[in-house]
Amino acid sequence: FLFDNFVKKRGMKILAEPWCASILWGFTCYVWMAIIAASTIAWKEARLDESFSIRDSYWFSYISTTTVGLGDYYLDPDGVIG
Repeated sequence: FLFDNFVKKRGMKILAEPWCASILWGFTCYVWMAIIAASTIAWKEARLDESFSIRDSYWFSYISTTTVGLGDYYLDPDGVIG
């Protein structure tokens, strides 16, 4: 509701359309998870001297973002504390 009012007042009515809003929010979610994945790779390499594949880091970011937390990938407590 707030987003729809915001875009309509600014003349961006196309963004209030359901199909466009779905694409916009889906893209935003994908970019956010890609940022988390890239940060996880950098953190693992800098802090723990371990490599982490792009595929695994994206899976980690997806599971962390959706709060499912399966436990198959997690941040090592030694690297977080020390």
